[in-house]
Amino acid sequence: MAQLASTTGTHAGRKRRDGRLFLIEALMLLVFCFAAIAVATQLLTSADRLSTHAQATTTACLVAGNESERFAADPDDAESTAYYALDGSPLDGESEGCLLMHRTAESDATEAGTSFYATITVERNGEELICLNTTHYLSGASSAEQQER
Repeated sequence: MAQLASTTGTHAGRKRRDGRLFLIEALMLLVFCFAAIAVATQLLTSADRLSTHAQATTTACLVAGNESERFAADPDDAESTAYYALDGSPLDGESEGCLLMHRTAESDATEAGTSFYATITVERNGEELICLNTTHYLSGASSAEQQER
């Protein structure tokens, strides 16, 4: 009988200890899951931010290239400023997160013709995304026609 009582007591203590180990393991698993979720959330947030920045940079390249083509087709000394949405469509005014395109231009007239120089910058939220320098040359006859306009 004494041997039976001691075996029963040991078995009950082992059950309590196994229950505590299960709780500790469950809590550790829960902490690990929360840590994994936190890391995944940070990665997804960072990926979203990088994706938005990449989209803005791509659109800025397209906007600067289009403005460069406009300048090459009809060069002038005028400065211009325009606002664009992230999809590249022009906007009437400034809005949150839009792209600001600014072009400065100057010319250098010589007897042979006129060289037009333009600097096109595109920025978003104060951060310069792209700066493009372009030059267009008009020979003497073309230059005179251009300056008459």
